[in-house]
Amino acid sequence: MRFRTGRSRRRFGRIRGVKYIDPSATACVEIIALTALRAGEARGARWDEMDVEVARWTIPASRMKAGREFSVF
Repeated sequence: MRFRTGRSRRRFGRIRGVKYIDPSATACVEIIALTALRAGEARGARWDEMDVEVARWTIPASRMKAGREFSVF
C-alpha cells in the first residue's frame, strides 16, 4: 500500500470514512505496512535515529519490545 499520490490518499480516506488524512499519518501507515513494525515504534520515530546517507533507520533497543536494536533499510 503506497500513499505517494493525493489520489491514493483520498481513496484510502474514503475507505475509512474520513474526509482528510494528514500526510504524516499516511506515511506512518505506509511504514507500518512495509516494515511490520508496531504502531508505537513507527509513531515514535526520531530524526536522530535516521541515517539518510545509507538509507537506514536504527531503532534503539530501549524502544523495541524485544529489547534488541532493530534496523530498517
